[in-house]
Amino acid sequence: MNYSNFFLDNLINIYYITRQFPHFQILQKHIKMIVEKYPSQIFDSHYFFELPEDILLSCLENDDLNFYEIDIWNRVLKWGIEQMPRKLNKRKMEDWMIEDFLELEEKLKNCIQLIRFHHIQSKDFYKDVIPFQPIIPDTIFNDIVKFHLTNEVLVIPFCNVRRPNLHESDASIDNQVSLLLRFLESDKYLGYFWSRFCEKKLHVYIKFLLFLFINIFYLSIAIFAILIIMWSSIIFAMHASIRKFIDYMTIEDRSFSI
Repeated sequence: MNYSNFFLDNLINIYYITRQFPHFQILQKHIKMIVEKYPSQIFDSHYFFELPEDILLSCLENDDLNFYEIDIWNRVLKWGIEQMPRKLNKRKMEDWMIEDFLELEEKLKNCIQLIRFHHIQSKDFYKDVIPFQPIIPDTIFNDIVKFHLTNEVLVIPFCNVRRPNLHESDASIDNQVSLLLRFLESDKYLGYFWSRFCEKKLHVYIKFLLFLFINIFYLSIAIFAILIIMWSSIIFAMHASIRKFIDYMTIEDRSFSI
Protein backbone atom coordinates (compact mmCIF):
# COMPACT_ATOMS: atom_id res chain seq x y z
CA MET A 1 0.00 0.00 0.00
CA ASN A 2 1.30 3.46 -0.91
CA TYR A 3 0.91 5.40 2.34
CA SER A 4 1.97 8.68 0.72
CA ASN A 5 -0.85 8.56 -1.80
CA PHE A 6 -3.29 7.48 0.89
CA PHE A 7 -2.46 10.43 3.14
CA LEU A 8 -2.50 12.93 0.30
CA ASP A 9 -5.80 11.59 -1.04
CA ASN A 10 -7.43 11.62 2.39
CA LEU A 11 -5.52 14.44 4.04
CA ILE A 12 -8.45 16.81 4.50
CA ASN A 13 -10.73 14.06 5.77
CA ILE A 14 -8.13 13.04 8.36
CA TYR A 15 -7.49 16.66 9.31
CA TYR A 16 -11.21 17.37 9.66
CA ILE A 17 -11.68 14.33 11.91
CA THR A 18 -8.75 15.21 14.16
CA ARG A 19 -10.10 18.72 14.70
CA GLN A 20 -13.14 17.24 16.41
CA PHE A 21 -10.99 15.80 19.20
CA PRO A 22 -9.03 18.15 21.51
CA HIS A 23 -6.39 15.51 22.31
CA PHE A 24 -5.25 15.32 18.66
CA GLN A 25 -3.31 18.60 18.76
CA ILE A 26 0.06 17.10 17.85
CA LEU A 27 -1.43 15.21 14.93
CA GLN A 28 -3.26 18.36 13.82
CA LYS A 29 0.03 20.27 13.67
CA HIS A 30 1.67 17.62 11.50
CA ILE A 31 -1.24 17.51 9.08
CA LYS A 32 -1.58 21.29 8.99
CA MET A 33 2.13 21.52 8.17
CA ILE A 34 1.58 19.35 5.09
CA VAL A 35 -1.50 21.34 4.08
CA GLU A 36 0.31 24.67 4.34
CA LYS A 37 3.45 23.41 2.65
CA TYR A 38 1.67 21.90 -0.35
CA PRO A 39 -1.37 24.09 -1.10
CA SER A 40 -1.44 23.14 -4.79
CA GLN A 41 -1.98 19.49 -3.93
CA ILE A 42 -4.97 20.46 -1.82
CA PHE A 43 -6.31 22.99 -4.32
CA ASP A 44 -6.24 20.40 -7.09
CA SER A 45 -7.65 17.54 -5.00
CA HIS A 46 -10.88 15.66 -5.61
CA TYR A 47 -12.20 16.88 -2.25
CA PHE A 48 -11.54 20.58 -2.94
CA PHE A 49 -15.20 21.56 -2.83
CA GLU A 50 -15.51 19.93 0.61
CA LEU A 51 -12.68 21.99 2.11
CA PRO A 52 -13.44 23.89 5.31
CA GLU A 53 -13.02 27.62 4.89
CA ASP A 54 -9.93 27.92 7.08
CA ILE A 55 -7.99 25.46 4.90
CA LEU A 56 -9.09 27.26 1.76
CA LEU A 57 -7.96 30.60 3.21
CA SER A 58 -4.62 29.08 4.13
CA CYS A 59 -4.13 28.00 0.52
CA LEU A 60 -5.10 31.42 -0.84
CA GLU A 61 -2.64 33.19 1.45
CA ASN A 62 0.20 31.04 0.20
CA ASP A 63 2.48 32.42 -2.53
CA ASP A 64 3.30 28.85 -3.55
CA LEU A 65 -0.20 28.12 -4.79
CA ASN A 66 0.79 27.15 -8.32
CA PHE A 67 -2.25 28.18 -10.33
CA TYR A 68 -3.05 31.10 -12.56
CA GLU A 69 -5.10 33.64 -10.66
CA ILE A 70 -8.07 33.32 -12.99
CA ASP A 71 -8.15 29.57 -12.30
CA ILE A 72 -7.98 30.28 -8.58
CA TRP A 73 -10.88 32.71 -8.86
CA ASN A 74 -13.01 30.25 -10.83
CA ARG A 75 -12.36 27.41 -8.38
CA VAL A 76 -13.05 29.60 -5.35
CA LEU A 77 -16.22 30.83 -7.03
CA LYS A 78 -17.34 27.26 -7.64
CA TRP A 79 -16.42 26.33 -4.07
CA GLY A 80 -18.74 29.08 -2.82
CA ILE A 81 -21.55 28.00 -5.15
CA GLU A 82 -21.18 24.40 -3.92
CA GLN A 83 -21.77 25.60 -0.34
CA MET A 84 -25.16 27.05 -1.30
CA PRO A 85 -28.36 25.01 -0.96
CA ARG A 86 -29.68 26.16 -4.34
CA LYS A 87 -27.91 24.57 -7.30
CA LEU A 88 -26.72 27.34 -9.59
CA ASN A 89 -24.63 27.56 -12.73
CA LYS A 90 -22.31 30.53 -13.13
CA ARG A 91 -22.76 30.28 -16.89
CA LYS A 92 -26.50 30.85 -16.58
CA MET A 93 -26.63 34.20 -14.86
CA GLU A 94 -30.25 34.71 -15.89
CA ASP A 95 -31.23 32.13 -13.26
CA TRP A 96 -29.58 34.08 -10.45
CA MET A 97 -31.59 36.19 -8.04
CA ILE A 98 -30.46 39.01 -5.76
CA GLU A 99 -30.67 36.66 -2.79
CA ASP A 100 -28.25 34.27 -4.49
CA PHE A 101 -25.63 36.99 -4.92
CA LEU A 102 -26.06 38.08 -1.31
CA GLU A 103 -25.62 34.52 -0.08
CA LEU A 104 -22.57 33.94 -2.26
CA GLU A 105 -21.08 37.22 -1.06
CA GLU A 106 -21.45 36.02 2.53
CA LYS A 107 -19.84 32.68 1.69
CA LEU A 108 -16.84 34.26 -0.04
CA LYS A 109 -16.35 37.49 1.91
CA ASN A 110 -13.08 36.24 3.45
CA CYS A 111 -11.82 34.55 0.29
CA ILE A 112 -12.33 37.57 -1.98
CA GLN A 113 -9.93 39.60 0.15
CA LEU A 114 -7.19 37.11 -0.80
CA ILE A 115 -7.80 36.89 -4.55
CA ARG A 116 -5.07 38.74 -6.46
CA PHE A 117 -7.31 40.24 -9.11
CA HIS A 118 -4.51 42.43 -10.46
CA HIS A 119 -2.83 39.27 -11.79
CA ILE A 120 -5.87 38.38 -13.89
CA GLN A 121 -5.68 39.40 -17.53
CA SER A 122 -8.16 42.02 -18.67
CA LYS A 123 -10.08 39.70 -21.01
CA ASP A 124 -10.46 37.10 -18.26
CA PHE A 125 -11.44 39.79 -15.78
CA TYR A 126 -14.17 40.97 -18.14
CA LYS A 127 -15.41 37.45 -18.84
CA ASP A 128 -15.27 35.78 -15.41
CA VAL A 129 -15.08 38.50 -12.77
CA ILE A 130 -17.31 41.37 -13.86
CA PRO A 131 -20.47 39.17 -13.94
CA PHE A 132 -19.95 38.68 -10.20
CA GLN A 133 -19.36 42.32 -9.38
CA PRO A 134 -22.25 42.30 -6.82
CA ILE A 135 -20.27 40.01 -4.49
CA ILE A 136 -17.03 42.02 -4.67
CA PRO A 137 -16.63 44.99 -2.30
CA ASP A 138 -16.79 48.30 -4.16
CA THR A 139 -13.36 49.43 -3.00
CA ILE A 140 -11.70 46.29 -4.33
CA PHE A 141 -13.63 46.29 -7.58
CA ASN A 142 -12.96 49.97 -8.28
CA ASP A 143 -9.24 49.54 -7.60
CA ILE A 144 -9.04 46.57 -9.96
CA VAL A 145 -10.93 48.37 -12.72
CA LYS A 146 -8.61 51.34 -12.29
CA PHE A 147 -5.62 49.03 -12.52
CA HIS A 148 -6.83 47.46 -15.77
CA LEU A 149 -7.61 50.85 -17.29
CA THR A 150 -4.49 52.71 -16.20
CA ASN A 151 -1.96 49.99 -15.27
CA GLU A 152 -1.37 51.92 -12.09
CA VAL A 153 0.44 49.85 -9.48
CA LEU A 154 -1.80 48.84 -6.60
CA VAL A 155 -0.68 49.03 -3.00
CA ILE A 156 -2.03 45.83 -1.50
CA PRO A 157 -0.73 43.59 1.30
CA PHE A 158 -0.18 40.58 -0.97
CA CYS A 159 1.36 41.68 -4.23
CA ASN A 160 3.62 38.71 -4.94
CA VAL A 161 2.91 37.06 -8.24
CA ARG A 162 2.00 33.42 -7.99
CA ARG A 163 4.20 31.33 -10.24
CA PRO A 164 2.18 28.57 -11.91
CA ASN A 165 3.56 25.23 -13.00
CA LEU A 166 6.31 25.08 -10.38
CA HIS A 167 5.40 21.55 -9.41
CA GLU A 168 6.13 20.40 -5.90
CA SER A 169 8.70 17.68 -5.45
CA ASP A 170 7.14 14.25 -4.97
CA ALA A 171 10.19 13.23 -2.98
CA SER A 172 9.70 16.16 -0.63
CA ILE A 173 6.04 15.28 -0.17
CA ASP A 174 6.94 11.65 0.49
CA ASN A 175 9.42 12.85 3.10
CA GLN A 176 6.78 14.88 4.93
CA VAL A 177 4.30 12.01 4.86
CA SER A 178 6.97 9.57 6.03
CA LEU A 179 7.70 11.82 9.00
CA LEU A 180 4.02 11.81 9.86
CA LEU A 181 3.80 8.03 9.55
CA ARG A 182 6.85 7.53 11.75
CA PHE A 183 5.29 9.81 14.33
CA LEU A 184 2.05 7.80 14.28
CA GLU A 185 3.98 4.55 14.73
CA SER A 186 6.31 5.88 17.42
CA ASP A 187 6.16 5.23 21.15
CA LYS A 188 5.88 8.98 21.66
CA TYR A 189 2.54 9.02 19.87
CA LEU A 190 1.23 6.01 21.81
CA GLY A 191 2.62 7.37 25.06
CA TYR A 192 0.90 10.69 24.49
CA PHE A 193 -2.53 9.15 24.09
CA TRP A 194 -1.88 6.69 26.93
CA SER A 195 -1.01 9.55 29.29
CA ARG A 196 -4.06 11.55 28.23
CA PHE A 197 -6.25 8.49 28.66
CA CYS A 198 -4.88 7.64 32.08
CA GLU A 199 -5.13 11.25 33.17
CA LYS A 200 -8.89 11.21 32.69
CA LYS A 201 -10.00 7.60 33.27
CA LEU A 202 -7.28 5.71 35.12
CA HIS A 203 -9.51 4.63 38.02
CA VAL A 204 -12.19 3.40 35.62
CA TYR A 205 -9.58 1.52 33.63
CA ILE A 206 -8.17 -0.19 36.76
CA LYS A 207 -11.64 -1.18 37.93
CA PHE A 208 -12.41 -2.64 34.54
CA LEU A 209 -9.16 -4.63 34.47
CA LEU A 210 -9.80 -5.92 38.00
CA PHE A 211 -13.34 -6.94 37.10
CA LEU A 212 -12.08 -8.63 33.94
CA PHE A 213 -9.31 -10.46 35.81
CA ILE A 214 -11.67 -11.77 38.51
CA ASN A 215 -14.16 -13.02 35.95
CA ILE A 216 -11.44 -14.72 33.91
CA PHE A 217 -10.07 -16.30 37.11
CA TYR A 218 -13.44 -17.74 38.15
CA LEU A 219 -14.15 -18.86 34.61
CA SER A 220 -10.79 -20.64 34.48
CA ILE A 221 -11.52 -22.43 37.78
CA ALA A 222 -14.94 -23.50 36.51
CA ILE A 223 -13.49 -24.81 33.24
CA PHE A 224 -10.72 -26.63 35.13
CA ALA A 225 -13.26 -28.25 37.47
CA ILE A 226 -15.42 -29.34 34.54
CA LEU A 227 -12.39 -30.85 32.80
CA ILE A 228 -11.42 -32.76 35.97
CA ILE A 229 -14.94 -34.14 36.32
CA MET A 230 -15.02 -35.13 32.65
CA TRP A 231 -11.64 -36.87 32.76
CA SER A 232 -12.53 -38.58 36.06
CA SER A 233 -15.75 -39.90 34.52
CA ILE A 234 -13.89 -41.12 31.45
CA ILE A 235 -11.18 -42.82 33.53
CA PHE A 236 -13.78 -44.42 35.82
CA ALA A 237 -15.76 -45.69 32.83
CA MET A 238 -12.62 -47.06 31.18
CA HIS A 239 -11.55 -48.72 34.44
CA ALA A 240 -14.97 -50.37 34.81
CA SER A 241 -14.91 -51.57 31.21
CA ILE A 242 -11.41 -53.00 31.56
CA ARG A 243 -12.42 -54.71 34.82
CA LYS A 244 -15.43 -56.32 33.17
CA PHE A 245 -13.30 -57.43 30.23
CA ILE A 246 -10.74 -59.04 32.56
CA ASP A 247 -13.48 -60.82 34.53
CA TYR A 248 -15.03 -62.03 31.29
CA MET A 249 -11.72 -63.39 30.02
CA THR A 250 -11.10 -65.13 33.37
CA ILE A 251 -14.49 -66.88 33.20
CA GLU A 252 -13.81 -67.94 29.60
CA ASP A 253 -10.44 -69.43 30.57
CA ARG A 254 -12.01 -71.43 33.39
CA SER A 255 -14.75 -72.73 31.12
CA PHE A 256 -12.20 -73.77 28.53
CA SER A 257 -10.13 -75.63 31.15
CA ILE A 258 -13.14 -77.62 32.36
